[in-house]
Amino acid sequence: MYCEQADLHQKETLDCGTMPIEEFIDGLNNGEIPLSAPEGSCTGGWHFNCEDFLKTFQARQKCNELCMWAIVFQEWVKELAKWIDHRQCLEIMAGAGWLAKALKQCGINIIATDDFSWKTKQHAKIAPVFPISNYEASEAIININADILIVSWPPYGCHAIVKACEVWGSEKPIIYIGENQGGCNATDAFFDSFKVIQNHPNIPLKSWNGIHDYVRIGYWQTTSHNHSQNTNIYRGLEK
Repeated sequence: MYCEQADLHQKETLDCGTMPIEEFIDGLNNGEIPLSAPEGSCTGGWHFNCEDFLKTFQARQKCNELCMWAIVFQEWVKELAKWIDHRQCLEIMAGAGWLAKALKQCGINIIATDDFSWKTKQHAKIAPVFPISNYEASEAIININADILIVSWPPYGCHAIVKACEVWGSEKPIIYIGENQGGCNATDAFFDSFKVIQNHPNIPLKSWNGIHDYVRIGYWQTTSHNHSQNTNIYRGLEK
């Protein structure tokens, strides 16, 4: 499944360098967006180096502790910002706001939202690095006008992302960042209805070994079954 999905890149991804892990983590600890990916990461997350395994594993854990799941660094975010251009973005499930902050630094108009349901005991002390409006995903879409919907690393088995995309509809693009179907994000129902655009831009996102993150730009394809669910969603939110 992963190899098939990887073919969606169509062209060879831009080759960007890496920076020392210590420098990368120091930047995050200061709330900064690093310039490059950390050492030990690679496109698609397929490179395995036994010598660096422990070091990269610890760095990945540190990123997760800071609520950074997909690796956010300037090089790939700049390429995504070129595609977004002047359009207004809404990010749902934004977490601590790393991606929103990086896009804002590229001049992108973005509103980041989250219902903070992730603030369990493990992450209770994490302070957002970007202003986050407190909205459940579907409610954010209903209340905030935007041209592009962004979601990064929706939890595995999370049906809220399907409901949100149904509310969003099929007329405006969605930027999804995370693993492909069969990975650690979203649901089969999401991937069945999310259709990637042709002539997809090259976005040089890199992942930790064993994590297969990609940037996918596409549109939601509403089905009759999902449409009936969508009606119920609106009714529920109006109560």
